[in-house]
Amino acid sequence: MLIFYNISYVYDQFGNLTPACYGQKGIYRTFIAFWAMILYSLCPSLLMLLFGCLTLNNLRQHRKVIPMVPQNNHTIRRTDTQLSRMLAFQVLVIVISTLPFSIYRLYASFTISIPKDSLRLAKENLAYEIASMLTQFAHSTSFYLYTLTGTAFRKEFFKIIRQHRHQNRIGFTKAQDEIHQISMMPTHR
Repeated sequence: MLIFYNISYVYDQFGNLTPACYGQKGIYRTFIAFWAMILYSLCPSLLMLLFGCLTLNNLRQHRKVIPMVPQNNHTIRRTDTQLSRMLAFQVLVIVISTLPFSIYRLYASFTISIPKDSLRLAKENLAYEIASMLTQFAHSTSFYLYTLTGTAFRKEFFKIIRQHRHQNRIGFTKAQDEIHQISMMPTHR
């Protein structure tokens, strides 16, 4: 992408001349927009879905080899359902949060040669800011999604929190005892 990009000077919403880096006008700019949509939005989501399904399938195949206790079948089925749900939600969030930016880039490449008034420029700038903020959302939601959709993940998280809180409480009482012991030491004058 370093080649076929030009620095061009455009007017912003305040009427100031500012530099902007765009792909060369024509088919290249449209190609880059489609390429970014495929590589940034659709391909990672589809690969995540594919490898997630293959991992779940591998877990099921591994369980068939090892004999299981019949009482654990319900727990295993529930865990598989939770993992599938977590995977589906993660893929859905990635698609929903990255696709608008790719669509905006396509729109911008198709409408670059159209003269625009200040209202339309303001609307496009707002759309760009919202779409770019949504892309950040895609990369920061996995923990929250896993905590909300997976009971096993949520239980493990709360177990870690309880252990950490318990360790801090023990450390706090030890620190208080040490402070108390230090203040009880006699002073020699």
